[in-house]
Order: sequence, then C-alpha cells, then structure tokens
Amino acid sequence: MRLEASSAASSLRLMRVFLNTYKGELHMCSRTIKKNRLKSAQQQRFRCYYCGHPMWHQNNHENFARKYRVSLKQVRWFQCTAEHIQARCDGGNNQSSNIVAACRLCNERRHRRPDPLDPEAYRALVTKRISRGKWLPNALVDQF
Repeated sequence: MRLEASSAASSLRLMRVFLNTYKGELHMCSRTIKKNRLKSAQQQRFRCYYCGHPMWHQNNHENFARKYRVSLKQVRWFQCTAEHIQARCDGGNNQSSNIVAACRLCNERRHRRPDPLDPEAYRALVTKRISRGKWLPNALVDQF
C-alpha cells in the first residue's frame, strides 16, 4: 500500500492500519520485534510471561491444538505475542531488553484495562486470578 502523508485519505488509511494492528486483525510488525519475540519466547520456554501457560509461535497452531486438546477457535488465545515492558507510547523501544513473550489472552486483557497495570503488578494479578480459577475461560481450565 502506498501512503502519502500529505493527503487526508492516506492519514485515515494509516490510522485504520494502526487500529487493526492493535486489535490483532493484522499481523504487521517489524523484523526487530519478530526476532525479539522469538528470542524471548525461547528464553521463556514458550511459556507466557504473565500466566505461565504454553504458547504457540508462527504456524504451529494446529499441533498446539492437538497437543493441548483445544479447538482451533480457542487456540488463538495462546498465540505468542511481543509484549513491551515499557510501552512504546511511554518511551519504550523494540530492543530485546524491553520485550517479553506473552500469550494473546494476557496481552489483550492487559491492554483492555482502562488504566493498564505495570507488568509486574499485572503478573501478580494474573497469578492471583489463576490460583482462584478465574483466569482462563471455563472451557480451557481443565486443559492446563
């Protein structure tokens, strides 16, 4: 897609791409983020930084679904995403020291909060909710 910053239509298109990417509808991210997401996922043994549940990376969602006995609809929540410890809007960058791997469920829930918690406080909240059986949708609780 060719964008020209001077036109209003281009600005609107750019805004739509940003919003769609944020909602997870488009999977556009830089090579640096992809590389650092994989590096973090490997260091974390493909476990989510927040909840500790297993995650899948790239195109192995069908294998993941079979292994953990979840549906292809449910498996999307366990997709490995890049989570910025310090958000880019708060001055964070895409360096590996600022990126951890988080499952889509944790990442989206964190950012849907009206006032997102800092990563450590959010991790504590997730741990507390998991211990009470209040984190995963009921259909998935027995799988993990």
